[in-house]
Amino acid sequence: MKCPHCGAELTVDTNFCSYCGEPIKTETPESTEKYKASHNENRFNTKTSNEFPFDFPDLNSNQNVIKHKKDVISVLSIIALVLFGVMGLIALFTGRAIATVIAFIQIALIIVTIVFKKKFSNSRNKGLGTIAFVLSLVLIFPFLSLYNTGVSKPSGSGESSRSNEKIEWESIVLKDRLPKPSSEYGEINSNSSDRLSAYVYKFSANDFVSYIDLCKEKGYTVEAEETGDSFDAFSKDGYKLSLSYMEYSEEMGISLDEPIELSKVDWPDSSLSKKLPKPNFEKGLITEDSDELFSAYIEMSFDNFNKYVHKCEEKGFTVERDSEDKYYSAKNGAGNELEVSYYGNNVVEISIKEPIFKVNINIDCEENLVFSKYDVKVSIDGLYEETISHGESESFEKELKAGNHKIEFESDEDRDVKGSIKIEVKGNDTFDITISCTSTKIKAKLDSSDDSDNKSISDNEDSDVEETTKEENKSESSKASSDNKSTVLTKKNCKDLANILQKKDPADESIEKFAKKYEGRAIEFDGNIVFCSKHGSYDTRFDYLLSTGDYNPNSQIGPQFKFENVGYYDLNTNMDTVSEGSNVHIKAIVDHYDASSELFYLEPVSVTSR
Repeated sequence: MKCPHCGAELTVDTNFCSYCGEPIKTETPESTEKYKASHNENRFNTKTSNEFPFDFPDLNSNQNVIKHKKDVISVLSIIALVLFGVMGLIALFTGRAIATVIAFIQIALIIVTIVFKKKFSNSRNKGLGTIAFVLSLVLIFPFLSLYNTGVSKPSGSGESSRSNEKIEWESIVLKDRLPKPSSEYGEINSNSSDRLSAYVYKFSANDFVSYIDLCKEKGYTVEAEETGDSFDAFSKDGYKLSLSYMEYSEEMGISLDEPIELSKVDWPDSSLSKKLPKPNFEKGLITEDSDELFSAYIEMSFDNFNKYVHKCEEKGFTVERDSEDKYYSAKNGAGNELEVSYYGNNVVEISIKEPIFKVNINIDCEENLVFSKYDVKVSIDGLYEETISHGESESFEKELKAGNHKIEFESDEDRDVKGSIKIEVKGNDTFDITISCTSTKIKAKLDSSDDSDNKSISDNEDSDVEETTKEENKSESSKASSDNKSTVLTKKNCKDLANILQKKDPADESIEKFAKKYEGRAIEFDGNIVFCSKHGSYDTRFDYLLSTGDYNPNSQIGPQFKFENVGYYDLNTNMDTVSEGSNVHIKAIVDHYDASSELFYLEPVSVTSR
């Protein structure tokens, strides 16, 4: 049935119209017949009476026009809701945050439209629904603008504008070293006599397979490694080729490097190269040898590469170890970072870096009540850091290499009023410094705990004398406690042993002094097995690398102790197996310290579990 007031379709048993809210009178058969008769009579009557039993829905009335508009907006609202939902999901999954927010705002506006059209159709607020609907449509424009600007097409994609760039193959310096690709489209990133780096676009997977075959025919067959999307090989004269393929963008990457020219060279005797085991080689190329970095290419087979890695482990490079088929990296106890990689074609690349530590420097400026209330400029190793307001505190996190560093302080009112302090960095550490301001200078003092291994020297104080006196006292105390040579040395009865066991640098000069002073003496301490390997070609003789404290693969403190060429029964152990990672109690005889390898050799007395 229809509502007699607005013409909306209603169910038969409805008492009130859900659209206009007017009550619905139930028609009886009698009234229906009277209505029909009256209607038929008036159809042919030119003078239509204005009095009817109830309102007759006129299709040309304003109410029916409004109803029609409502139905159109309702349908459009449903369509828009689905559309904005799809747009929002696309923006969300493609990482377009702002476009995603706009899409959800559009969805919210459509929901407002539907609610207002349903609940407030006869209210003065009914226009708000239309406004919300129009606003949701307007937001389509900023959505499309943000979404389009946020999309970055894949490199080399056929849809990218740069895919139409052409390669001038004749302009490539190393063109004679490679077959010409079937596609003329691409981009050249590096073009010289020693290196080519380029991308080829509009290149199918079949083109890639065919190009690999052409490269093999060209002579790239030495140590060749091939997968579905990559190819690596050397030519007989040492050129290194690397190909990669991206199927989604139909793009091939080309990398070609000239041979590394090796010649007869001696292994240097620099501070960093001495920390490495000397490789057995005839030809090489030293690329850098400074206080911060040593790197070299060495003529070495893949088998000898693995043997050299093993020697590096024995040398103490086992901290934060990362090992793969052709790559090895680790740090030693002093923090030096080693990288050894098999470059290919019997060439190995070796590099070692001076350790860089993260150091926190906390500076507290004491406040004066009346005079000398100036701010203080702070510099570290001559580089300005920040100005500390008088009476305030500041903290700095710096990456510093091992060794001494100078922190300078200067009044921002008078450049002649200054002070400084030196800190010794041996690892990741924190330095708390207090400064006080006077009219003529800035005093600096390091607030360190008693067990701190870091030293500072203030330019304003006679710290050199004080430190010397402390060391002399320690030496005398150690001597007194160790007069009886039959006594086993421990951290409690020998301050010299306690001192070296907490050193962060295995090359600290105090370790070598200890080894010479106490050669042949028995020592005892809690330690761990850092590394274990067979000695030479023996199956029952082993080399052990030891450290103090509990086992930690990412950190090592104290000397790098070593048991060399020992059997299981030489350890006098209560353990079924003495393996890497075991925490043990060690008794041993001091043998000697090797400065070149930074290894402290011991003869085992017993190794027991703890």
